[in-house]
Amino acid sequence: MTSNYNVRSREKSLSVGDEVLILMPSSTHKLLNTRIGPAKVVKLTRPHSCLVQMENGNTRELHETQPNIDIELNQMPDVLHAQQKYQLRNLLQRYEDIFQNRTGKAKVKGYSVKVTADNSSKRLQPYRVPIALQKKS
Repeated sequence: MTSNYNVRSREKSLSVGDEVLILMPSSTHKLLNTRIGPAKVVKLTRPHSCLVQMENGNTRELHETQPNIDIELNQMPDVLHAQQKYQLRNLLQRYEDIFQNRTGKAKVKGYSVKVTADNSSKRLQPYRVPIALQKKS
């Protein structure tokens, strides 16, 4: 059973010096989370835990299997150069309100369809009832 479940799974691996984004709750509501980072991995304390240094200098120990560490920053494609990765990261941070994982309300105007007086609905064929299900009159 577990072999079928773990077919496409892979082990998360962090190393010292990696940069991570941390998903932290921003309020008491469980769906309101914000990404903090990038933070730097300072030390691997246990097999699935690491000590992370935040941008403000604070250190915090986090567990990798919890959904609060996002290691996508280190998994950028090798096609990009270092400068391009830096630009992409800055772009994602600048527009983090657009590139976020939680859903929200769209801030767009409504759409209206103008209908003229000569428009009428399209006449459709009625649904045909199979002979076996037809009532005999």
